[in-house]
Amino acid sequence: MSDVLIEAQGLGKQYHRGYFQKRGRDRGSDQFWALQDVDLELCQGEALGIIGPNGAGKSTLLKILSRVTTPTEGWLKVRGRVGALIELGAGFHPELSGRDNVYISGSILGMSRREIARRFEEIVAFAEIEEFIDMPVKKYSSGMYVRLGFAVAAHMDPEILLVDEVLAVGDGSFQKKCFGAMERFREQGASIILVSHSLYNISRNCARGMLLLEGRTSFLGTAEEAIAAYQSALAERERQSGLQGALDVAEHLCSKDLEITRVQMLDPRGGAVSALESGAPLRVVLDYAVRRPCPAFHAEVVILDWDGNTLAVNHTYLEHAPFLVTAETGRVECAWPTVPLTSGSYVLQVALYDETGRVRQDIWQGVYRQELGFTIPPNDKSIYLERWRGVVELECQWLAGPLDAAAAADLPGEGRS
Repeated sequence: MSDVLIEAQGLGKQYHRGYFQKRGRDRGSDQFWALQDVDLELCQGEALGIIGPNGAGKSTLLKILSRVTTPTEGWLKVRGRVGALIELGAGFHPELSGRDNVYISGSILGMSRREIARRFEEIVAFAEIEEFIDMPVKKYSSGMYVRLGFAVAAHMDPEILLVDEVLAVGDGSFQKKCFGAMERFREQGASIILVSHSLYNISRNCARGMLLLEGRTSFLGTAEEAIAAYQSALAERERQSGLQGALDVAEHLCSKDLEITRVQMLDPRGGAVSALESGAPLRVVLDYAVRRPCPAFHAEVVILDWDGNTLAVNHTYLEHAPFLVTAETGRVECAWPTVPLTSGSYVLQVALYDETGRVRQDIWQGVYRQELGFTIPPNDKSIYLERWRGVVELECQWLAGPLDAAAAADLPGEGRS
């Protein structure tokens, strides 16, 4: 039997925006393609991440794969039980209790009544709504509603798991449960398709990646390559759209007395770096050109994750005298003897400031510049310890032994002799 669980070719979905009427003409339909000419293959045990901007067709593709909607063109074959964490709680009847909706939703997802009854207590406990389970769901908060929908979908033990942006819904505890369920499915050998705007989540959970742009497959390959292609596409869109985003505004507000001309990430031998082992050294080399007279300046290098969270900041204003400008062009280098980040995808932000450290001269932000992105690949340890690891992996030494007499005497209560 083939290990290909999902096979699709030439998938397309056409929608109507609505009806309109032009002068002197009959009413007609305004049609558009949300998805067009998409090929896909997913094998057993694979994890595929789908990324792209809003309106790229990601959710439409998942709805076709989960058979919520049918394609307008192309064909699709799905082998195995499909669990879809999409639009959690869709189909709940507001007048019925949570108990009734568990059975209805489970039946819609393909679970037998006996299977639902066997796992009912587990589902309710997972949703953390035991005392409200017999209350009509119209009285639930939005968080309770979504948690119950997720709990039902997460307990059907699918062979194929489809996950939309549901992972961005709810509080931190709920998101941990989402990822915990995904990890459990992966350990059981299920195949996963994950749609997310969090490129870190894609990098962390998926080996393969697909980039959708305007309803078409723009790139299909490894997750890291797909992320790089997305980053490049975003940069191109920003260049074409002009001063529209916060990044453009930040660059527009720079004085440009000094202008960054090139930034390189290098290893100790001078080779370009795009992937870095955790704990390895890294040099960031920034070239600049003088556009207007500037006696001195400060420099800054920031490391951020793919979600834009600042992880580390090195600013010469805090730790170094300003650099003097002695020629029309120059170079600044920031060298880290070790970068103890755990596995994932990261970007740099580099900037130049005037001698006071307050007026920004120029800034490059890695979210739109492919040359400022790098990854820390997973190793044998991180594959098994990912859920317990933080952002930074600090070196430490562990010691163990008996307490000496003085320390034992300081113990409270029974510890005292």
